[in-house]
Order: sequence, then structure tokens, then C-alpha cells
Amino acid sequence: MRMVFPNTSSRLLDELSCDVNSFFESIMGDDSSPNTDFSPAMDFEDRNEAYELSIDLPGIDPDLIHVDVEDEHVCVHGTRPTPREADPKHRRRIERSFGSFRRAVRLPKPVDKESIVAKYEHGVLTVTLPKAVKAARRVPVNHSESKSANS
Repeated sequence: MRMVFPNTSSRLLDELSCDVNSFFESIMGDDSSPNTDFSPAMDFEDRNEAYELSIDLPGIDPDLIHVDVEDEHVCVHGTRPTPREADPKHRRRIERSFGSFRRAVRLPKPVDKESIVAKYEHGVLTVTLPKAVKAARRVPVNHSESKSANS
């Protein structure tokens, strides 16, 4: 339904917002070129028996994601390829990030490297890193005396 008396203050604020955005884009650079290299959002949690790393990676082919665990660090890296080039005269704004990414976390305690699981669902990579269990071990005491020597 069309209003008889349109809300002019809202329209003026929208125009002002567009003008301010255009001003900052002219100073800071054009937003029409894709971002290269980015840092996806990440959560790192210390659960009872494992550490859990979750990284937002929507739209990335899981085959382009790599998880490396070395010493005290877990590193997730990969690439989100730039989509086909659109005709620049039609492009107005690109806010999505493309290119390579790398996130690394220092592990507070050793993990069981053989039991690490990485799962990619609904654009989120979840890496479960079970904590290493230190089993107690009794060490026998060797001695040179034998029981037959005492008899």
C-alpha cells in the first residue's frame, strides 16, 4: 500500500547513509574488488577429555581444507577460490573474502594425534583433539641379589 504522506525522514536517513558509505569507500578504497587472504571466525574449547576447534568455512570445498598437528600446535589452512569474474561494469560491491586462510592454535597440553577427528558440516569445520592420557606405569626394581643366596 502506498502512503499518502511518505516518511521523508527515513528516506533522508537512507540517502545520508549511502552518501557517507560512498565517501568512506572513496577514501579507503573501492569495495568492488574481492578480498584476498582472510581469517575465518574460530572457537577453541577445552572440554573434559578433548579440545574442540570450530571454524566457520562456508562455501569452501572440504578437499581444499587441511588440518595439521605438529608438536604443540594445530593449524587449519586452505583456500576459497575466487569465483568467476563478473563483468566489472555490473559489479557494485564484493564483501565476501576469497583467497588463502590460515588459523593456528597452541595446544595447552599434549593430544592423542592418532585419535584426532575433523568433520565438515553446514559450512563449519569441527576438529576434535582428544587429550593424551598419561597412564601410570610401575617399574620393577632390578637387583643383583637372588633369593637362593640367602638360604
